[in-house]
Amino acid sequence: AQYKLGLSYLRGSEVKVNLGKAIHWFKKAAYKGHVRAMHKLGVIYSTDKYGYKNRKLAFRMFKRAADKNHGLSQYEIARLYSSGLGVARNNETAKRYARLAGKNNITDAHYLLEKLKKPKKPAKTKKVTKKVSESIKHNKADVTRSKKLLELGSIKFVNANKTRSYLISGKWNKNGL
Repeated sequence: AQYKLGLSYLRGSEVKVNLGKAIHWFKKAAYKGHVRAMHKLGVIYSTDKYGYKNRKLAFRMFKRAADKNHGLSQYEIARLYSSGLGVARNNETAKRYARLAGKNNITDAHYLLEKLKKPKKPAKTKKVTKKVSESIKHNKADVTRSKKLLELGSIKFVNANKTRSYLISGKWNKNGL
């Protein structure tokens, strides 16, 4: 009854819309263990739509509902862990919750799980660029290695404008430039 009253205030069905009262009734229902009320509070706290955005509180409400086997909340927890919103990023925990949500027939959880399973390519470009840039500044660049890196497309940018123009044009001299 408390959950339904909260929905009525949230949607404005049979009563005037009043978000404060909706939250009040959802909290009462959630306190008594109503998982859909916990999930609804998580939704309210996770979006800008209602003006009560608080990611940590949203996570806590989703987590309580997820621990009671609520599929949508399990999906939301997986999404939050995978993106690092309101909680530290943890792909293994995200996968675990996505699997649980998938078992509860949440279709989006299957897509998220597939996305999490795909290996991410390491970003080597910045590291290589920084090393070559530092070497060039000290005139110790290995010309052959630098040319090969340029041919492979490993060098994308360098902060110094002069060095950047040489890297783009591919003009090299005995000092590496």
